[in-house]
Amino acid sequence: MNDADFLLIDIGNTAAKLRLATRAGLRGKGRRVPTAELAAAGGDAVLRKALRGWRYRRVVFSSVVPAAARVVTAALPGALAVNATVDTGVDLRGYPGTKTLGADRIANAAGALVLYGPGPLIVVDFGTAATFNVLDPAGRFLGGIIAPGLAAATEYLPARTAQLPPVRLTGKFPKAIGRNTREALRAGALIGYRGMVREIVTALRAELGAAARVVATGGDARFLARSGTVEFDAVDPELTLQGLRVIAARQTMV
Repeated sequence: MNDADFLLIDIGNTAAKLRLATRAGLRGKGRRVPTAELAAAGGDAVLRKALRGWRYRRVVFSSVVPAAARVVTAALPGALAVNATVDTGVDLRGYPGTKTLGADRIANAAGALVLYGPGPLIVVDFGTAATFNVLDPAGRFLGGIIAPGLAAATEYLPARTAQLPPVRLTGKFPKAIGRNTREALRAGALIGYRGMVREIVTALRAELGAAARVVATGGDARFLARSGTVEFDAVDPELTLQGLRVIAARQTMV
C-alpha cells in the first residue's frame, strides 16, 4: 500500500498536501503539513517525518511558496518542480505570462484537461487566493483571474475593527437579513462572495464566447457548491494532486 510510482506534493500558502500515486490514480490517504513549518528552519525534518513509511520512485511537486520549494528540492534530490517549462500537457504557447504563472494553476489545468476536458473549461481553485483559469475549446491556456479567497471576505473586517466578531463558515448558507451582528457579517461576506464568483464566471464566459464548463477545487469548493454559488459542473477537491499525477505520468522517468 505504501509503495507507489509517485510522491506528489502540492504546496499552498496555508498547507502542503502529500499523496502517493500510480500512473492510474491516487493511492491511500494523504498527509498534510503546515506550509509555515515546511518553509521554516528545520523544514527538512518536518518533511521527513511526514514521509515516514512511504516508498516511491519519483517526486513531482508544485509550490506557490519559494522557501518551501527550496526545502523540498534540497531534501528530495531529483524532485521535479512543476513550471511552464515542464511537459505538462497544457498548451501555454499563447499565454505571454508564463514566467509568473503559478505551478498550482498549471497543475489544475493539466488535471482538468484529462479528467474533465476537452475545453472550453473554467477551472476555479478556492484557496487562500481564488484563481480562475480559462482553457479554450482546443485546450489552450488563455489566462484568467486571481481574486481574494473566501477567507479574505470573512477575516478582514474582524481583524481591522474593534467590535466585529470572527465569521465562521460552518453550517447552512446564511439568509440575507442578519438578525444580529454576527449573522449580518456572515451574510455580507458569503452572499457578497457568491456574487463575486458568479460575476467573474459570467464575464469569463462572455469573453471566451462559449458556455465553458466550470470545475471547482480547493478547500472552500464544496462549501460554495452547497451554497448554489454557481452551477459547478464538477467539484474535485483533489484536482491539483490529480494534475500533478498527470504531469508525473508524462515524464520519461518513473
